[in-house]
Amino acid sequence: MDLMDNYRAQIAHCDRLKREMDAIQSAIFQTKREIASLHKSGFDTGDAIDVHGELDAIVGGTEQATQTILAAAEAIETANAAINDAATPAQRQVLSARIGDNITAIFEACNFQDLTGQRIGKVMATMGAIESHISTMMEIWGGVAAIKACAPEATERDADQRLLNGPKLRHSDEYVSQNDIDAMFD
Repeated sequence: MDLMDNYRAQIAHCDRLKREMDAIQSAIFQTKREIASLHKSGFDTGDAIDVHGELDAIVGGTEQATQTILAAAEAIETANAAINDAATPAQRQVLSARIGDNITAIFEACNFQDLTGQRIGKVMATMGAIESHISTMMEIWGGVAAIKACAPEATERDADQRLLNGPKLRHSDEYVSQNDIDAMFD
């Protein structure tokens, strides 16, 4: 019986190894499926949102609108100063029309906000889909705690890099208000 018990123990051990290998294979398959879904749904189709392109368009549109607003404001300032020097009502009327045209240009340039909002909405939808797929992959591999356990330790450079990420949102733990900054100098 001793030999038989030994064979049964080996068979049980092999069975456990097979179940573990099957679980690993299943996790790899699910992860591949999530990555394929991300790839298919977001980045190679004609309907895909080009996140980089959308963000570039936001920056470009904002810069263009700002330049238009500044140029129109300068033209208004110049025309306003010239009104006092205008000798005839006809000259004043021409300058007034220029001011009106530039005010209209400012209003038109302010429409960048609507386009910016639409583009940011597209980017946010894409980022939400990516986040959902990444969350699913993280759950496949044991959740957030298991993933964090595999992350490399932060270096001093990483800590310094955190400081270069621009302004924080108001609800962020790292948000510093102007009042907080002023209090440092009191």
